[in-house]
Amino acid sequence: MFKLNILIIGLLLGLMGCDANVSTKTSSTKMSAKTLEHHTKPGASIKLQNPQPIYVTAVGAENLELQLSSTSDEGVLHIDLTTSEGLELASTQTHYEFPMEKNKTYKLPLQISAAEQGRYYINIKAQISNGAEQQHRVVAAIVQIGEPAVKMLKNSTSKASIEQDTVIEMPAKENIAPVQ
Repeated sequence: MFKLNILIIGLLLGLMGCDANVSTKTSSTKMSAKTLEHHTKPGASIKLQNPQPIYVTAVGAENLELQLSSTSDEGVLHIDLTTSEGLELASTQTHYEFPMEKNKTYKLPLQISAAEQGRYYINIKAQISNGAEQQHRVVAAIVQIGEPAVKMLKNSTSKASIEQDTVIEMPAKENIAPVQ
């Protein structure tokens, strides 16, 4: 009798948990939601196409052309340019507007001027306006004027590192105590 009750209860619990239609629909809904999900960086889909850094050989005025691309195809692209300290935009135009087209490259001709060699940045503030919706992104173009400064490596063989010993001997006194 006891075995019969356990068998009946087990059979009822098994039938209650096995509804093939519900579980198939639930799992297919979950799977489709997972496959449609993808993660991207928030903000406007703007990418700088120029190789980084942009090398300029000498100090003074230089003509450059920044190239931006976007995967968006609706709205208007607004671009404002600023520079880091020490670099000046000699161009009179620092604001650009382009109607968006899918996979198009947007060219920004500009003239820069620097008084000293060094690394500078052109800040690109991009905004895509599509009706009431606006997306923003800030991108920096690196500009290297003149030769880049050479960084010393940790394991360099400079004169100073050859003269120094790599091991420094110091007096030490040890006390070994038994573990309690």
